[in-house]
Amino acid sequence: MMHKIQARKISSFNQEIWSIFIDGQTLGDVLSAATNDSMYKNLWCAWLLEENQNVWEQEGNYIWKLIKDKQNCNLPILLCADDMDFWCTVVVAQVRFYNKVVVWEKIGVVTGEFDVKKWRESGIRNIATWSETDWSLYGETLSGLNADDKAWEQWWSAHWLDEERRRLWNYVHPYFNDDKNINWLRSERLSFPVDEYDNCIAAFQCDKF
Repeated sequence: MMHKIQARKISSFNQEIWSIFIDGQTLGDVLSAATNDSMYKNLWCAWLLEENQNVWEQEGNYIWKLIKDKQNCNLPILLCADDMDFWCTVVVAQVRFYNKVVVWEKIGVVTGEFDVKKWRESGIRNIATWSETDWSLYGETLSGLNADDKAWEQWWSAHWLDEERRRLWNYVHPYFNDDKNINWLRSERLSFPVDEYDNCIAAFQCDKF
């Protein structure tokens, strides 16, 4: 069964924002009905986050990279409206692409709390993920440091944009895509024509809050 997906403006917390509609209902309403939990009605679409170079909005760059590359993964779709980041409520859809059809196989809520120690160690300190360029740039200065060396923090301070990007891909992305960290909801499998799905996405790109 094919479903209809659209982007429409709604009023939420005294703001006009884009929201995902499934078969004429907001995504929050769909999930609230499926779970009997009104909490979902107050979440905002994760796609409202912008793709830019602001050091405090790397979550947006992460989301839009997944969307544009059409990655088969657990894609953030709803976030807590208060914070609009990955440290509060995060709802993901297990996205799969099949020729001209996009399927949300499952929808779930990210559970538990990030391990802050592992998150902090997943950036430049995670030498196992270094590229050849990293080794040429930092091999002599960083690779031999102890874990508690203050030089790591000095690097983070000077290169936070790069550091946060590394932590997102090295720690947050695997966390979001590990089933043990997702509470899958009893929601319907949703299939969309790829052109409608792309049109929905385009609305979020042309008008940000």
